[in-house]
Amino acid sequence: MESGRRIRDASDEPLGTGSLPRLTVGLVALSLALGAVVAIAVRGMLWAYKALTGLVWVRLAETVRLPAFPLLACALGGLLVGLWARHRGRDLDSLETVMAQVRSTGGYHLADPAGAVVSFLLPLVFGGAVGPEAGASGIIAAAVTWIGEQLRHAGVAAVRITDATLAAVLATVFGAPLMGVVGAAEDNAADYERFTFSRWPKFVLYASACLGAVLGALGFSAVFGGAAGLPRFDSPLSLDAGTLPWGILFAAVGYLLAQLSRLMGGLFAGVARSMGDDPLGKALACGVALGVAGLLLPDVLFSGEDAMRETMESWQQTGAVVLLATGLAKLCATQACVSMEWMGGLFFPMIFSGVTVGYGLAALTGADPMLAVVVVTASLVAGVTRKPLLSLSVLALCFPLVDLPVMALAAFASGKVPALVRGEEGDRR
Repeated sequence: MESGRRIRDASDEPLGTGSLPRLTVGLVALSLALGAVVAIAVRGMLWAYKALTGLVWVRLAETVRLPAFPLLACALGGLLVGLWARHRGRDLDSLETVMAQVRSTGGYHLADPAGAVVSFLLPLVFGGAVGPEAGASGIIAAAVTWIGEQLRHAGVAAVRITDATLAAVLATVFGAPLMGVVGAAEDNAADYERFTFSRWPKFVLYASACLGAVLGALGFSAVFGGAAGLPRFDSPLSLDAGTLPWGILFAAVGYLLAQLSRLMGGLFAGVARSMGDDPLGKALACGVALGVAGLLLPDVLFSGEDAMRETMESWQQTGAVVLLATGLAKLCATQACVSMEWMGGLFFPMIFSGVTVGYGLAALTGADPMLAVVVVTASLVAGVTRKPLLSLSVLALCFPLVDLPVMALAAFASGKVPALVRGEEGDRR
C-alpha cells in the first residue's frame, strides 16, 4: 500500500498509517473467524436439509407406501410453504440481489433469522426444483453482517468486510472458488472504490475468510459428513476436426433453452399475479403440479445435484426422450417454483437441465457426450444469467479447467453476443 495512504473505519473516520499493522492483523484474524463460524452454521443448515429430506422421502415414504407419494409429499409441501409464506411473506432474496445489497450498503439484514431458515428449508425438503444457493446467501450475509456489527459495538474497528467474507464463504460452501470474486468484478469492477480497502487488502481479507471457511467446513464435515454440492466431471473434452459444427449446434440449443427459461419465468410470474396476493393458493397449485411432474419424471424434483450424479452413470440406459423431457421440464418447474412462492436459486437446477439435455442430445445424435454437456450447460446458464464470467466461475466446479476455453466461447456467445447484436447491454437479471 502506498505510504501515507489513509484507511477509514466503518464510520469513515480516518485512521493514520501507524494503525495499519495492528489493524490488518486484527482484520485477518476476524476474517478467519467469520469464515469459520459462518461456514459451520451454513454447513449445519445444509446438513439439516439433507437429513429432513431423507426423513420425508425415505422414512415417511416407506411408512406410507403409496404409489402416488410424490404427489402427496409435494402437495403437503405446497400447503406448508403457502401457509408459511402467508405468515411471513417472501423474505429470501436471490444470490444476485444479496450480493448487490452487500456491495452497495456494506451489509444485509434479516428481521427473523430463524424464520428465514424455515423459509429456506421448506421448498428444498418437499421437492422444490430450486437450488440452495439463494436462501443460503442471504442467511450467510445476515450472519456476517450481525457478527461485524456486534464487534463494532464492542469497540472493535471491524471495517466493512462483509462483501469479502460473504464471497469467501459462498465459494467454500458451494465449492465454486471464483464465484464471489468474479461476481463482484462482473457486476461493477469500480465498486471496490466505495469500500474502505483497495484491491490488494481486500484480496488478503477474502483469502483469510476463505481459509477460515475451509477449516470450518472441513471440521463440520469430519464430524457430521458432507453437505450439498455439485458433482464433478473428470473426463476432459476430446477436440477434433468435427468438433466445430457440433459445438455450434449445442451452443444454439443451450441459447434456445435459456430463452425458454426466461419465457417461462415471465409466464409464471404473470400467472402468479393473476392469482392475487394470497400465497397459499399459488404455493399449493405449484406443489400439486410438481407432484404430478414427479410421478412422470422423478428427476424434475429437487435441486438436481444428486440426480446429476446418477445421470452421469446411467444416461446411456435412460434414453434420449426421457433425458430431453426431464431437462425441459426441470427448466419450467424451476421458474414455476420461483414465481409461485417456492423460493430458491436457479443455478443448481439450471446446471442439471443443461447436463441432462446434453446427454439426451448425445444419445440422440451419437456426438461426443462431454462436448454436448459442456457446451449446452455453459450456453444455458450464461444465457439465463447474462453474466458469462459468473457462470464460468460456477461451472468451473463441475468441469475440468482444460475445458474452460470451450465453455468460455459458449458462455460469451449466449450471454453477450445476442445483446451486442441488438445494440443493448445484457440484462442484469
